[in-house]
Amino acid sequence: MINEFGSSFTITGSVEQRITVTPDQLPRGGIRTILLAMTGAGNGPQYMNEIVLKIENDPVIQITGTQLRAILEALSPINYAPAADALYVWIPLDLPRAVGAWGIPATVGGIPSGVNLTLEVLWSSSCVAGTMKVGWIRGPDKPAYMSRFIKAAVGIGASQSPGVLAVNRGNADVYGFLLPNGTNDLSYVGPLISSTEGIVHNRLSVGMIMAAGRSQYSELSITDPLTLLFPRPVKLPAGSKYEIWTGSGADGSEEYVPLEAIPLR
Repeated sequence: MINEFGSSFTITGSVEQRITVTPDQLPRGGIRTILLAMTGAGNGPQYMNEIVLKIENDPVIQITGTQLRAILEALSPINYAPAADALYVWIPLDLPRAVGAWGIPATVGGIPSGVNLTLEVLWSSSCVAGTMKVGWIRGPDKPAYMSRFIKAAVGIGASQSPGVLAVNRGNADVYGFLLPNGTNDLSYVGPLISSTEGIVHNRLSVGMIMAAGRSQYSELSITDPLTLLFPRPVKLPAGSKYEIWTGSGADGSEEYVPLEAIPLR
């Protein structure tokens, strides 16, 4: 594997700012990881309101900095997550722990070669003056799949028993979800996320078959969003749904993120 760094960009500080890394400033695919190195105290994922990676103008990554930290924690062999103010973070395009558990070599994931990439980072007005340097890790193998993390609103209001969220994900292998919490204190060991706000508990059905529920949670230190990892990846065809029981504080704007591997071969 080859680590490389490219362009550096100015973070103005104290204003909301979208930094766009254009295709001529990134490799034409063939990478396994995007690297971000910052300067300026606190300019870490806590101030990243949105991270977007596009292939030929089509988003494959669209998450917040907090959601990125939760994904990195879930996929780490030791459940490590960068600190909220970490000045160095990475965007995984292959998933070593996940694919290793499936018996697939970790080197086969990433972005295919010969494509135009665009990276956007939306910084909040809480950031300070500094810089953001963009880098990447190239992989030696032709990837068999790539990651897709796209956030979306749950769209289920308060006190639903349950509300239904359609989760048809096409040809993707889905191996987990980030679910909104609504509180940073889990009062119940398991999928009870909050008794008074947010999601109370939930159930995933693949077609007509229940695939995940109370016993499937991986309890990690980042509890908002909370991470649900499946023992094995699943396809979610038409008719698949999440049934979500919500508390009185849910308003539908809470976000969830499917964790997906997209086959490329």
